[in-house]
Amino acid sequence: MRNITTILVIAAGTFLVNLDASIVNIALPTLCTDLGASTQDVAWVVLIYLCALGSLLLFSGKLGDALGSKRIFITGFLIFSVGSLICAYAHQIHIMYLGRLVQGIGAACIMANFGAILLQNLPSDYIGRAFGLNTVLGGIGYAMGAPLGGWLIHSFGWRWIFLINIPVGIVAIIASVIYLKKDQTGESEPERFDLYGLFLSVIAVTLFLLILTRGFGESIFSAPYAVAVIIFLLCTMAFVRQELKTKHPLLEIPLFLKKGILACIAANMGFVIVLSGLNFLFPFYFMEVLQIGVGRTGFFLMFFPVVSIAVSPLAGYLADRFGPKTVEVRASALAVLTTASFYFFSPDISSALIIIIFIGFGIALAMFFTANITLFMSNAPADRAGMFTAVASSGTTIGAALGVSIFGNFLETSKGSAILSRALQIDSGFHYAVFLATAFALTAFGASMISKSGQPSLPEEEHKL
Repeated sequence: MRNITTILVIAAGTFLVNLDASIVNIALPTLCTDLGASTQDVAWVVLIYLCALGSLLLFSGKLGDALGSKRIFITGFLIFSVGSLICAYAHQIHIMYLGRLVQGIGAACIMANFGAILLQNLPSDYIGRAFGLNTVLGGIGYAMGAPLGGWLIHSFGWRWIFLINIPVGIVAIIASVIYLKKDQTGESEPERFDLYGLFLSVIAVTLFLLILTRGFGESIFSAPYAVAVIIFLLCTMAFVRQELKTKHPLLEIPLFLKKGILACIAANMGFVIVLSGLNFLFPFYFMEVLQIGVGRTGFFLMFFPVVSIAVSPLAGYLADRFGPKTVEVRASALAVLTTASFYFFSPDISSALIIIIFIGFGIALAMFFTANITLFMSNAPADRAGMFTAVASSGTTIGAALGVSIFGNFLETSKGSAILSRALQIDSGFHYAVFLATAFALTAFGASMISKSGQPSLPEEEHKL
């Protein structure tokens, strides 16, 4: 029972972070009206949160390793709740920006340390199930964003999409204090933190995310984009040089240069790119090519996240029972097949076939992501679990931004002949995107074959599913 309670406490953080990554989107048109902001202004409500989260993950993981993952995890809830309060009572767009920045800082503290806390608080034969259940509740948080946000805005007003975070945060803080084990901190001290590396990483990751999400405007050939790319490259090179020479690096690069660990990261990013990219394109394809209304589109798109949520606990059990490498490889093979199956989407496709493909896609991704994070974290030294969690979360954040950026271009570049209808243009772009997605999936499958656990392998007879 204590194990389940511990997982629920930890998953509350993933739930909140994912909920606020999606719930705010449905409020953007309302924010334009109530805060007197333009569409470009409210886009920064999303971008600021994303940049704060992505750029501070490494620092938050290092902070957890030095001061204690439990302490930073609880601090993350506190900061996130304060940010939610600022957002809820914002009366102008700049106050909203401040609140979202504070939320992003809290989210980074939570997401960079949840894996370390799972490893510290649970027996080794329970880790796979823990990551699986954490994936379930995180997925529920993301999936609930649009419907919960729509209901709150309609019934109580947009401020309640932020106020609802506060009681959840308070309960999570109290439960964390009671149920999580006392921190076993490392030998690092705050004054030894690599502040120069932190500065370089924040600038590099922020610029990278803004470049991918078009935070500098519409044209990628504009002067701000060119300057941003140059600064990003210079900061990245300087960061790598700094981390290799300093005695107390923010990111211990040699730890992640092993082939098996790099393969874990590559496989995860590959399938995150596939998922986020296709998920971005599906609504356009269903509504404009298949001519399906928003209600039925939501019905179809519900299947693969719901299936993923349902299957994740089983995926965790299988990872514990047969080893995460076995589950990861087989799940990635299924993911390749289901990704390629989207190529058969056409105006003549039956509803039953759409549902079958989405169910297969959901099962494959649930199995893969649960096994992948379990495999990756098995390589983490006890005093570097926060750093490993931060790297895993950073890879997911960057992969999601890459997916939307890369696959979003297929809606713009596949214009074809001027006489083609928009539906035909989107249909053509979608099928080219599926071809590219399959290539990414194949690459990720190859990486999963190379990935390696940090724990001893199970006896050969136990690998058989």
